[in-house]
Amino acid sequence: MKNTGSLFRIQTVVRMFLLISLLMSSSAVDAKKREAEPFPVRTPFSNWSAGVSVSTMGIGLSAATPVHRSVMLRAEYSLLLLRPQVAVEMNVAALPGNRSFEISPSDITAKLESHTLRLLVDWDPIRNGAGLFWLTGGIFFQNRGILNYSEAYDADVFADFGYSGQDLRKIEIINDYGRYNLDPDATVSSTLYRPCFGMYFGLRFGRPIPKRRVGFSGEIGIPVYMGKVQGVSSNVLEYYAPSLLSPVLNQFETGFRVSAGFFLSLQLTFRLKND
Repeated sequence: MKNTGSLFRIQTVVRMFLLISLLMSSSAVDAKKREAEPFPVRTPFSNWSAGVSVSTMGIGLSAATPVHRSVMLRAEYSLLLLRPQVAVEMNVAALPGNRSFEISPSDITAKLESHTLRLLVDWDPIRNGAGLFWLTGGIFFQNRGILNYSEAYDADVFADFGYSGQDLRKIEIINDYGRYNLDPDATVSSTLYRPCFGMYFGLRFGRPIPKRRVGFSGEIGIPVYMGKVQGVSSNVLEYYAPSLLSPVLNQFETGFRVSAGFFLSLQLTFRLKND
């Protein structure tokens, strides 16, 4: 799972280089054609755009429409779905009566699933909607349970010691990250929760509704998360969360938090109507 965090950091650097290249090429072309092709003056809800994006929040779909010549409303949904590979390690099973023995899980599953909905306002304060640089901000909502982790153990092993069903709760599994009780199905299950609400501030490079049929854009910003962050059942999530969730949550700490992250996005935008 540490490799997953490294992979995200590498992907972020690559995206930044791509974004800079797109901005340079798009600015050059726009400067040459701006005088020959005047920008359309858009009235409220006179046009729409649809977009697809790749960002630190996952793969996204968006829609935008003007409410003023220089103000756009935008909604975007992003999905991030990962199944990190976790190495199986030898742990210790502690039974009542100071009995213990070494045991390894028969199966480990980890699933990171992030759903994010952003509701944004894009504003061009300089060129009345014709510029390439837009201030953007708004709110976002996301699912609370983001990371599910489960270790399954062979129930027959504990049956040999006379433990099954609800009695399995008396047995603790101990590893380098902590100690936690078995569930009645001989598993250890954990869920990492995150804040479900936040505010967003950013800078967009490229028009929300392109002048031509298709346009490219990029965005950098700061999501501010507000709410509870906590893991349940297993401290192992506290060990893995900082590297695994760095693109999604920025920092792990149990309890109520207000924390800021980093957002980077590349988007392909399609204008839906002729101006």
